[in-house]
Amino acid sequence: MNKKWLLSLAPIIPLNTMSAACVYEKNMVDKSTYIIEKDSENPIYENLDNLKPSFKHRDSLQDSLLSNQLLRYKFENESHYDQINGYYSKISIKYLTLGKIDKIIIYDSKNNKNIFDNDDVDKKIDKDKWGGYLNYIYLAKSSNSKSINNPEFINKLNKAKKIEIQLKDNIFYKNYLGFNTNLKIKGFDLLNSINQVKDLNEHYLNAIGLNIDSLKNEDNYSDKLITIHLNNQVNAKLLIDELINNKMFSWQPSKNNLENSYKNYYYAGEYVLNENDFDKQIFIKSGESKADIKKIIIKFNLLKEIDDNTKNNHDLNAYEQGFISSFNLSQFNSKQQNDLINLANSANLLYKLHILDVKNSENNYSIVDNRLYKSGDQNYQKLIFGTDKDNEVDWNYYYNGDSFVLRNNINNLINKFSITYNFSKSQYYDNLINYDAKISNAYQTNYENIKDAFDHITKIKLFKLESSKTTILDEYYSNELKSKYFEKDSYANIYEQFKTRYFLELKTSINSILDNFYKKNSLSNSEKINWVIPVKSNLINNNLKNIYEIIKKILNDVDPRLLINIKPVNETNFYKIANYKSKNTIQFLIDLFNNDNEELLINLLFNEIKEFQEIQKFKKFIENELGSKINLDIIKKLANKMEFNKAKKLIEEKFNASYGSVVANWVAKYHQNKNYYSIIKLINEISLSYALPYDYSKIINLKLFNYELIQPWFSKPTRDDNLIYFEDIKVE
Repeated sequence: MNKKWLLSLAPIIPLNTMSAACVYEKNMVDKSTYIIEKDSENPIYENLDNLKPSFKHRDSLQDSLLSNQLLRYKFENESHYDQINGYYSKISIKYLTLGKIDKIIIYDSKNNKNIFDNDDVDKKIDKDKWGGYLNYIYLAKSSNSKSINNPEFINKLNKAKKIEIQLKDNIFYKNYLGFNTNLKIKGFDLLNSINQVKDLNEHYLNAIGLNIDSLKNEDNYSDKLITIHLNNQVNAKLLIDELINNKMFSWQPSKNNLENSYKNYYYAGEYVLNENDFDKQIFIKSGESKADIKKIIIKFNLLKEIDDNTKNNHDLNAYEQGFISSFNLSQFNSKQQNDLINLANSANLLYKLHILDVKNSENNYSIVDNRLYKSGDQNYQKLIFGTDKDNEVDWNYYYNGDSFVLRNNINNLINKFSITYNFSKSQYYDNLINYDAKISNAYQTNYENIKDAFDHITKIKLFKLESSKTTILDEYYSNELKSKYFEKDSYANIYEQFKTRYFLELKTSINSILDNFYKKNSLSNSEKINWVIPVKSNLINNNLKNIYEIIKKILNDVDPRLLINIKPVNETNFYKIANYKSKNTIQFLIDLFNNDNEELLINLLFNEIKEFQEIQKFKKFIENELGSKINLDIIKKLANKMEFNKAKKLIEEKFNASYGSVVANWVAKYHQNKNYYSIIKLINEISLSYALPYDYSKIINLKLFNYELIQPWFSKPTRDDNLIYFEDIKVE
């Protein structure tokens, strides 16, 4: 029978009342057509500037659809998690493809050459355990010594002095109808793309090994050959990452410089822009493409005010009738998501789930101190910032003295594992960096991503003051918090369960700090200092309220002079939300340098805690780099007066480059000279130095996914970059 499922989401009809076994037929839309709806305007309507080269990574549908990069990762296969056995039964794989490149020749310092002229790959991935996989995406490799997927390709590139990229014969640009033009893709087209970029970050490119002068030299380009000279130190993984993802490295004929009409544009990707209206884009595959999907339609919803229930009803109904190919489940509330997931996991063939990523990827939002804010409570201001003067902070005190130890102690009075596990049976993740971020200098190690180094990245250090010096009270791995949760006495008493095993030691340390503070400032013990525990407002439900009340009681039992309150983070100026979506450790450190509130440069200049060994090494490196052109005392004085912009402007003047370019160069160069384990420990210490408050939403649970509903005839690989390459989607 031909049956339409119409689900009202306001309120939603109980999905489990529907017949899961009903046979159905959707309104037939050509299965080779993929339809998406966006609640936004057409970003390239009557303006193709967004398609032109720039120094930024590809991050949009248009970028992936019109992919004209030198190299790319191809993804294959769907991923599927076996909830019963606790592993992935199906996985996606990724591997490099040469595309329009015929071969890559790598020369070492002795002019020995290695030729890589294919992209063969061994697609069989050995299972990790119990007949399944631990991760949902794996990098496939090749045993073919001349394949760019052989590990030797990266190893040789790390030692390279020059690379030559030879293009295939007779590769033509396409017109908007998908047919060949009379214009061939040439090596000069890459130079044209590079020359169009106005905000090129030369410092960063130099740091990862690219010789900028060579890159811009016309003599290194011909119709079929591109020659790139490299510096003494090359970070091959980062270099490949830029060649793949940076829009600067694109095939861009000079004729496109003058065109602003999609009909006159020259296309080098698998798809071409066939129609471009204010409310719709249509892309069709080029004539020579072997992609299963022939047409992509993107519809733009220009209604500015549309309530969530109306949108959800529309999207779900359109999906059920075949008029939308996929949409993200995150737009629904938790109950609605669970109902739809249960339907998709039942015998009902109308719904199909696709894993976008693990929900841990969302947890990049951390609650951090708002150090740009001064409260009306002068005692709190002195206690935390070392001064009650407006627009001033004693950073030495903040990072090394009573303030740091006090914040470290208070934020570790509770057993973060017990609290999180009690509520959600999940592991707490205690760090700023994205859990899925890649370790940029990971070579010959199993620690490819931050999650692989979980124990080390979340290691805890407790501090105390001895004779006015900051010393270690104890240090331990976060997993050690589990044991207290299962202790008999602790398990029977939730108040005890939520307390750290170091509660008495930390209480003594806090009491001592407050004793000294009250004595120094001639305060009466009856005077209270208000301390705010932040929580994200969207997480405050009845169960969490009870948990935070227990936390509040634990903290208020430490010292009567501290008055602990719990407030949503958006209702207090003491804290703010920091968002770190960095995809690798280099970008994460760059982001910290560029964040006004978590300014990493200030941390490094003032941090003197010798127990942070990796911070001290990084500090010395930065001081040498910065001190070669600027008196460090000048920067410190500006920092203490909260004049960050003046400090950054001075750095830009002395280095003759943007602040972002300068710090990117520092971070990339530092990665070159350190091993992966040093970087792991550095990031752990940086997060510890900020003394982050507890944030329930920072959880690790590999059984929680971000899903989208996708039409059942599509087989779509899970990617690690949030892009969609439609040529990788199969029609079944």
